[in-house]
Amino acid sequence: MARLLLGVINVIVAAILWTITAVLVYYVAVKPLPSMISELQLAMKAPALSSWEWWIPAAKFLLAAASVILLLLGIYVAVRYLSLGFFESGKWLRFQLSPEAASERFIMRIPLFDRVNHMILVLGFFMCLSGFILYFGDNAYIYGFLYLGGRDFLANIHVIGGYVVFFAVTLHISRYLTLFLLYAKDRGLRGAIRAFPLLRLLPSLPRDLLHYYLWLFFLRKEHPKYHKYMPTQTIAYYAIGALLLISGVTGFSMVLYGMQSGDGLAWWVHLYSSLFLTVLITFHVFMTSLRPEYFPLDLTLFTGEVPERAAREEWPLWVEEVRGEKA
Repeated sequence: MARLLLGVINVIVAAILWTITAVLVYYVAVKPLPSMISELQLAMKAPALSSWEWWIPAAKFLLAAASVILLLLGIYVAVRYLSLGFFESGKWLRFQLSPEAASERFIMRIPLFDRVNHMILVLGFFMCLSGFILYFGDNAYIYGFLYLGGRDFLANIHVIGGYVVFFAVTLHISRYLTLFLLYAKDRGLRGAIRAFPLLRLLPSLPRDLLHYYLWLFFLRKEHPKYHKYMPTQTIAYYAIGALLLISGVTGFSMVLYGMQSGDGLAWWVHLYSSLFLTVLITFHVFMTSLRPEYFPLDLTLFTGEVPERAAREEWPLWVEEVRGEKA
């Protein structure tokens, strides 16, 4: 009964998270779609198809549509994993609160530096969400309940959040670029690549992604076995990095030159790249903290360790490598 109650709470929390994200996507991406399509049709009729009048509305439409597609895919994945939690016996918290948890063996997955760096990044991201409050500033409900401190206060929070994210990303890149160069010096380029799973797994990414989606859409019975990262995690890592770069550059441009930087180009690129990034991070939060196995919280971000039983189910190939077993 307790596990059933926990499962119901898990579903409710996940539903709230995805509903908030869906509302955001609706007002920023779905509602403006008709006007985007009209703008694109007019631009396509212009004599000079290579002019800015053509590709700007096309890029707007593609970014907005991609956000909607990612949202729908994320909701489907959430439903898929939540249904497994209900229909597979003993799924709920089987790794964290099971009778064997007290004597559980653990494997270090996230070093201390990465955990601290991740927390700084999370802090900066939440500060940056104030930008969406500014976007909805003309809404009476948003203005009345979330416009704390006024527009200037929220704008300052948003800018400071951007600097915090920039600091965290700079630390991350500096650390791993330095490590890569040191490994390359000692082991050669191939050895340096093998030291980083996110680089080593790139050649097998298309195949692994295919197997994952076959399982996701019930075309494969067993969940594929992976190394340290699932293929969706690898894609999310590089996508989040690219979107942080795009939103960061356009945001800094507006700090220097105002909202009309690039004839307004910086503003809409910043808006839609931030929207896509937010949907992607919602997906990430669900997979790391709201999946039935780890609800209400995955402790890995705080301890750096994962239970070995959980790791053997999620990333068996990585465990075999860490334990020196035959892969």
